[in-house]
Amino acid sequence: LNQNVLDFWLAKEAAIKWQRGKLTRDMASWEYTENSKTAKHKKHGYIVNINTLVHGKWKMAIACDAKKKKYMPILCSD
Repeated sequence: LNQNVLDFWLAKEAAIKWQRGKLTRDMASWEYTENSKTAKHKKHGYIVNINTLVHGKWKMAIACDAKKKKYMPILCSD
């Protein structure tokens, strides 16, 4: 149960950052559908694809506009 809650939180947080919103204001506005890996904003109708990555003990999520990107974004680091 705890891992599911964290996964939903992570997906919603990625969507909120994509929106450039605020966690306290926007968390309840996003609905995440795990099967389709999408999140939808209830009020504004934004739809984003949620891509999750696992690197060692770290898990991250990336939100991309569902209308523009159908592929996994590339992450680079030094």
